[in-house]
Amino acid sequence: MDIKQIKYALEVAKSHNFTEAARNLYLSQPSLSEQVTKLEKELGFKLFLRHKGRPLTITYAGHEFFNQAIRVEKEFEQLKTIKNTFKNEQATFIRIGVLGTFGYTKIQYLINEFRKLYPEIKIEFTIDVSENLIKQFSRNKLDIIFVTKDNHQLFNSQQVKESLISSSPLCLILNKRDPLSINSTISLTQLANQNILLPSYRSGLYKAVHNELKKNNVSINKVGANSQVDVVCQLAKANIAKGFISLEVFKNSKTKDIAAIPITPKINRNIYMIINLQSEYRQVSYLFQTFLNDRL
Repeated sequence: MDIKQIKYALEVAKSHNFTEAARNLYLSQPSLSEQVTKLEKELGFKLFLRHKGRPLTITYAGHEFFNQAIRVEKEFEQLKTIKNTFKNEQATFIRIGVLGTFGYTKIQYLINEFRKLYPEIKIEFTIDVSENLIKQFSRNKLDIIFVTKDNHQLFNSQQVKESLISSSPLCLILNKRDPLSINSTISLTQLANQNILLPSYRSGLYKAVHNELKKNNVSINKVGANSQVDVVCQLAKANIAKGFISLEVFKNSKTKDIAAIPITPKINRNIYMIINLQSEYRQVSYLFQTFLNDRL
């Protein structure tokens, strides 16, 4: 079954006559009849009852089929319009801002799937922290960003579209032989006098962890601040310092001999997708958003 056969059958249903339908479609009557017969065989039921010397009659099954076929034809025409939009506009380019940890999240798999599905669309990546991505986005230098901070709430809601893409609990990363690794959850109050690598100062999680430690008067041995996954995991593996990454990132890091213990009270690492609705590449941005929403 293809769209041409559906169009042919719809024209016959409209005309109630093969000869008139063939004339409207600029086809020979035998060719049209052959295509409709093929469609009926594929469907497994008759669309029309043929009567000699009288107009065609649409069967009950035919009426059901054509009700859906009209909708399919309209949607197909809409798809053609989108196709022409992409051909005629500068709509084969998109600028995406991602976090340094995106390679450890489901975002990378979704972007790769999108690129395979739409190889004609070129993607320019900017990898940075949330704060800098938001600045570039506000200057119209990025069309879509994936960020963790709440600064995105400052945007005019009529100019942007935001979606929560993932939410993963922040975990303490430590050596499996560390006594604290037996816990199912861990409070930051248990980190007193421990060697701790805090999240990067520019990370949205630094403030959350720092404030929780300060609120509970927890004194730690701070060895630095870094959110690079490899750095956090290697320092934990070497038993030099405990660090912080989300559970989602940890599961994709595949580093051996380390454990991830969720923090309590819970601190979530939320990743938002923010789309610029005013971008000159908004057609591609909309396509990308639809693609992601269908898979989340």
